[in-house]
Amino acid sequence: VFIDKNDHIYTADYRNGRILVWDPFQKTPSRILPVPLFEYTDIFVDQRGDIYFEHGNESGRIDKWPMFSNRSFLVAKFDHNCYGLFI
Repeated sequence: VFIDKNDHIYTADYRNGRILVWDPFQKTPSRILPVPLFEYTDIFVDQRGDIYFEHGNESGRIDKWPMFSNRSFLVAKFDHNCYGLFI
């Protein structure tokens, strides 16, 4: 779970392969991003709303989903899984 400075809530739903984003005071997600996630992935959201996460199909691969994009892309690659992210 990640909460940004504007009180948006971001959750990594590993079992269903998606990141869910809730706007403040809403009961249903405002965005559902289909992404393969690593089982223990952590997510981090920067000040622009870009989401960083460990891609589930490749160990140690960190992807970025830009705020106004319809897909993610590779930004870093490590030899092992990442169990926490901070940008």
